[in-house]
Amino acid sequence: MFGTYIGGGSGDYPHSLITNSDNEIYVYGSSESNNYPTTDNSIMDIPGGGTDIVVSHISNDGGTLLASTYIGGSNEDGRNIIGPNYGDTYRGEIMLDAANNVYIASCTQSNNFPITEGAFQTTFNPLATPGLIAQDGVVFKLSADFNALIFSTYLGGDGSDMVYGIRIADDGSIYVCGGAGDDNFPAITPDGLFTDHSGANFDGFVSHLSADGTTVLHGTFWGSGNDDQAYFIDLDRNNDRVLIYGQSFGAMPISSGAWGVEGSALFIGAFSMALDFPIYNTTVGGVDFNTGVPVAFLIDQCGYIYFSCYNAGGGWELTPDAVFSTGGFYVGVLEPDAVGLHYATYYTSNHVDGGTSRFDKRGIVSSGRLLGRRFCHQPRCMGNRPNGCLGYWRIQNKFQTPLVIADISTEDPIIACAPHTINFDNQSINATTYFWDFGDGITSSDSLPTHTFSNAGSYNVMLIAANPESCNLADTTYMTITLTGAAGLELGGPYELCSGTLLLDATTAGATAYLWSTGETIPSITVSTTGTYGVSVTTDCGIVSDLVVVDAPLPPTLDLGGPYVACEAPILLNATTAGATAYLWNNGATEATIPFAAVGAYSVTVTTPCATLTDEATVLPPPPLSVDLGDDWFVCSTTPLVLSNLTDDVGCIFVEQWQPRIEHCPHCCGYV
Repeated sequence: MFGTYIGGGSGDYPHSLITNSDNEIYVYGSSESNNYPTTDNSIMDIPGGGTDIVVSHISNDGGTLLASTYIGGSNEDGRNIIGPNYGDTYRGEIMLDAANNVYIASCTQSNNFPITEGAFQTTFNPLATPGLIAQDGVVFKLSADFNALIFSTYLGGDGSDMVYGIRIADDGSIYVCGGAGDDNFPAITPDGLFTDHSGANFDGFVSHLSADGTTVLHGTFWGSGNDDQAYFIDLDRNNDRVLIYGQSFGAMPISSGAWGVEGSALFIGAFSMALDFPIYNTTVGGVDFNTGVPVAFLIDQCGYIYFSCYNAGGGWELTPDAVFSTGGFYVGVLEPDAVGLHYATYYTSNHVDGGTSRFDKRGIVSSGRLLGRRFCHQPRCMGNRPNGCLGYWRIQNKFQTPLVIADISTEDPIIACAPHTINFDNQSINATTYFWDFGDGITSSDSLPTHTFSNAGSYNVMLIAANPESCNLADTTYMTITLTGAAGLELGGPYELCSGTLLLDATTAGATAYLWSTGETIPSITVSTTGTYGVSVTTDCGIVSDLVVVDAPLPPTLDLGGPYVACEAPILLNATTAGATAYLWNNGATEATIPFAAVGAYSVTVTTPCATLTDEATVLPPPPLSVDLGDDWFVCSTTPLVLSNLTDDVGCIFVEQWQPRIEHCPHCCGYV
C-alpha cells in the first residue's frame, strides 16, 4: 500500500482509476495545470488550453511515473456540464485491454480536440441553440506507452452529450453509455431498440463501436420521457448481454419476474449485444424523489449484479446481514437476472466527491469514499477529521455468491536466497479442491502447502482452486517467487598489457563488499603492471571470488622477405602484422600490402600497441638475356616439334614467340 501526489501547480482531479495484472495504476482525470507531469514521447506534453484530460500510469509501488500525457483541445475537456448531481463534473471512465492499451470515455467543449483520421465522427457539433455551451462526448484509445493515439472520435449531436462508461468486448469492440441531448445524436442505429429521443433534456444511450473506432455498429436510446442518464455499463462473462446502471427523473419499467422498487430513480437495464432487445429492466433503491446517485456497478462472474449509490434516502430495503441499518451510502446485490435482492446495506453517511468507482469481478465490494464520522470512528480507522474522512472499506464474506475465488499469500519473503522455504497461505473462497504448481516441476494438492525451492531462479507459483458446485467451477491465481544464489563472477582474461593501463571490473548485482588482492575495496580497479590479480565479492547469498592473469605479450615480428627480381609478373610486398594500428611505406603508402612500382629498396614502419617495427625488401632488375637455340632441327610435316618458352636461371621469360623460316631442299621436308 502507498500514497502519492500527482499533479501540477493548479487544480488536478482524478476521475477514474484501474489497475493492470501487475497491480500498476492507471489514472484518468482532468487538469488545469500547465505543468502536470508528463513523460517523454507522450502524445501531448503540454496542455492544449483551458482544462485538459490527463492520463497517467504509475508503478505498483507508487515510486515511478511510467507514462503520462495531456490530451485535449483549446477549450474545456474532461469536465462534464450536463450531470444533475454533485460530482457529475468529474465522471467518465478508464479501461484497459489485455495489452494494456488505454480506453477513455469522456467529453469535450473543444472543436479541435485530437481526433484521428477515419474516426466515426471527426467534427465537433455545436449546439442548435446559440449562446449556450456545447459539449460532445469523446471516446479514444491510447497505446500502452502513451506514445500513440490509436483512435479518437467525437460522439455528439446538436445537444450537449457525455460518454460516462466504457467496456471492451472479447472481440475488441467497444460498448459505451452516457447521456444524449438531442434526437440527432449520431451513435444510434436504425436497428436499435429505441431510435427516437424522448425530447427531454437528456436521454440515456448505449452504443457499440467497432474496435478501430470508425463505425457505430449498434446503438439505442434508453429513457423515460424525462431526464435520464446511463452512468455505468458492464458486460457479462459470456459476452451475451449488456447491462447499464443510471438515474432517471421519470418512471422506468420493471420487467415481469424482476425484483424492483416501483418509483425509484435508479434503473438497471440488460440488453442483447446488438442492443435491439431488452432482456430485463428494473429500478432499485428507494422511492424518495431525487435521492440515490450512482457510484459503482458490476455484474460478477456468476451473474450477480452489484450497484451502489450515495445520497440514499431512509427506509430502503436491507437484507438481514446488512452492516448498517441507516446511512447515506447504499450497496446492493441482485440475484442473477435481477430476480431478487441478494444483499443490501447502508454504509456510513455523507457523499462522494465525484469520479467513477469500481467493484471487483470476483464479488468483493471495496471502494474509497469521502465518508462520515461514524466510519472514521471504527476501531481500525487510520485517522479522522471533524467532518469526515477519506475512507477505504471492503465487504467480504458478508454475503456469499457461489463463486470460487483463488487467492495466495505468505508471510515469508518472496525475494530471497536459494535454497528457500515458503509456507503458503491459501486464502481462496468457496473452493473444495486445490492444485498447486510451484514452477520447479513439483505439484501439490494440499490446502496449505510448504515448499522448499532449491535453486536460484524465478518461479511462477500457480494455484487452481475448484468447486464443482460453483458457477465458475474454478479460479486461478499466481505468485512470483524470485530467488538468487551466490552471484556468478567472471573477470575474464587472461589479458595482455605491454604499456598503459587495464581496467579489471568485478561489478556484481547485489554486492555488499569488494576486496581485491591489491587491497582496494571498490568494484573496479585499474592496473598498470603484469601479474595475477584476485577479488572477493560479498553478496547477501554468499562470497564469490575470481583470479585473472595479466601477462606481457610476445613481441610482434615483421619480415618482408626478398630480395625479389622485377620481371613482368607483379610483385606484392606484404607487411600485415597482428594488432597493427598503422603502416607507413617509404613511398608514402599506408596500406598493409603494396605492389612494387620500380626496381629499388622498399621499407615499411608498422605501429602496434606494444612496439614499432621496421623492415626492408629489395626488388632487383632481371639479369642480361643470352639466347642459345642449339643445333638446327630437321622435321617433316608429319612430325610435331614442340618449341617452349625460354627462361633464364631466375625464372624470367625472355623468348615466348617464335617465327618460322622455311627453306626448300630436295632432301628434307622443311628447314627451321
